[in-house]
Amino acid sequence: MKVSYKAIMSVSVLMLSSIIFAADIGIIPDKVCPANLETITIHMDDEHTSNISKLTGWVGATESKTTFKFCRTNGDAFKPLSNGEDYAVLQLSESCPADSISFYRYFDNENTHNNNSFTGNIYPNSVGRNTRLKFCYFEGGDQGMDSFPDIGIAYGVFAPKNFSKSLASGTIYTDDENSNNANRLNIYGHNAIKSIIYAGRNTKLHVHKVKMQNNSIILLTSGEPEVHTVDKGKYKYYKIYAHAGDTVKVDLYDMDANANLYVRIGSQASVNVYDYKSDNGGESHDAIDESRSLTMNKKGDVYIAVHAPTYGCYNNVEHTIMASVSSGGGHEYGKAGKYEMRIKEDKNRDYTYYYPKNIANMAEKPPLIFMVPGGNENTAKGYTTLIKFMVSHGNAVLASKSSYGAYHIIDRLEKGIIDLAINDEVDTKKIGVFGHSTGGAHAFNVLKHFSDKGYGSNGRFIYSFDPFQLENMRKQELVNLANNYMNTNVIMFQSTVDGSGAGDTPLIPLRIYSLLASIPDEQKDYQVYEKDGHHYIEDKYISGKSFENRVANIQHVLEPLNALMAYTFDGVSSAKNIALGVGSDDPINDPISEKLKVDITLKFGGNHDCKPTEEGYFINSCDPQKW
Repeated sequence: MKVSYKAIMSVSVLMLSSIIFAADIGIIPDKVCPANLETITIHMDDEHTSNISKLTGWVGATESKTTFKFCRTNGDAFKPLSNGEDYAVLQLSESCPADSISFYRYFDNENTHNNNSFTGNIYPNSVGRNTRLKFCYFEGGDQGMDSFPDIGIAYGVFAPKNFSKSLASGTIYTDDENSNNANRLNIYGHNAIKSIIYAGRNTKLHVHKVKMQNNSIILLTSGEPEVHTVDKGKYKYYKIYAHAGDTVKVDLYDMDANANLYVRIGSQASVNVYDYKSDNGGESHDAIDESRSLTMNKKGDVYIAVHAPTYGCYNNVEHTIMASVSSGGGHEYGKAGKYEMRIKEDKNRDYTYYYPKNIANMAEKPPLIFMVPGGNENTAKGYTTLIKFMVSHGNAVLASKSSYGAYHIIDRLEKGIIDLAINDEVDTKKIGVFGHSTGGAHAFNVLKHFSDKGYGSNGRFIYSFDPFQLENMRKQELVNLANNYMNTNVIMFQSTVDGSGAGDTPLIPLRIYSLLASIPDEQKDYQVYEKDGHHYIEDKYISGKSFENRVANIQHVLEPLNALMAYTFDGVSSAKNIALGVGSDDPINDPISEKLKVDITLKFGGNHDCKPTEEGYFINSCDPQKW
């Protein structure tokens, strides 16, 4: 919910619909708040005349002129620093955490056409024509914490300019109202606060990305229990490795007081950031045995955090932790995944970018798949079912407008990467290329271009569906592509055994496939489906009104594609045969059917179905005897 000054005129906000703990605080996220931490935004309409508001250095997610962004978290783990340094955080509860005091800064915002606003539960702060922010001030001493608590994300606090716990620093300068300025700082006699917040007619706040506790992580062995202790208010961290499809069961038991269990796949877990938490609902007061089971969608580390709450008459909790990994059963490929799709498009539709909703909150950056449409559809819009399926499994897809020139396609893809800063949010070490018809041929140009730039070092695939004549790539260039990137996984798909797809001849995809000889047979597959036509994967040819029905109707395309993504990007060994064991490794000498064996002995003419020479930029697809 966004509340603006125009809607409320004056507000002192108390919103009890959200759960508020005894000592909630707001920290400055490095980028965004995770899904289970409420995002608080406070926009101040700064002085309109000759505005000099500015941000310098590291300011996290703060935006200019001036929008603060905070993540709500429990402040009980925050203590004074034992090295004597001071810091402050936003106050988001009736009172501040223990050993801290409350103070506020009153910002006199723009008088004319004021556009102040906020989102989230900002109590006890207030936003009206002007803004009052309340802070919790931790005055350093010789006792307390040595570094900041690890809450699962990188974050910052307000602190003096020369702050030893800083990883990066910056300033937020707000140009406040010029006329009859009423700024004030209520610090209740604690003058050291002025080294954190400069409070004159304008305001300057010093912010720092902080060093967090360097908590060692204990490696667990499957099925072997270990006994450890965790101090009150602290974490004990563990991890265990598992393959995609494995089931991981985590047990926490034999506790002499209460501790709580948090589990996360791929990165550190905490009270605030987790995939799975205690069965008893979280921070229970009772010493209840905990057990969580999860199935791995991809290979990687499972992180486990055991947290001892701050309440209770004990100093630490002894506990037994055990993680057991068991091999998973068969996974059903070809079904839609869990991610919703979002779209960004160039105004000329030169490129279209499809990506998972909440991409910034994904545990790992998604792989990038390039989509090259056929000339019949021209743009990727006609392949929405196919693209939505790829995105649903946690991939980003960048599609080009179709073209009969491969270099135009590459230029459009590069333009999309630059315009949208795509490389900042995807894993370019994992790439795929899906192409249809002319795009099925141009897909090899795209793969070569981006592989030569260093993309795909941790996994690459190409799925060429009924490729048309390969242009703009010499025979030796295709051979070199296979030689240089032998770790590429390849599916060549031919619709209909009589070649009524593929420009009325199967010789084109067969010839392309023959030039990929240096890629091991186990990493490539030539697939033929007898009942399909050349336009089979275009939306207007797929039966079914709903996305689920359309997915069900092209399973023999989506099932190997799904498995190809899992094997290439996540290393799921059980997916390999589903992706690359469907057709033939050597369709010329070991044809899939007698019909195909007859067809490849023919010489096809036609106006542009194949080229009789291998001179220039065309590859001879006409005569298999000369291959």
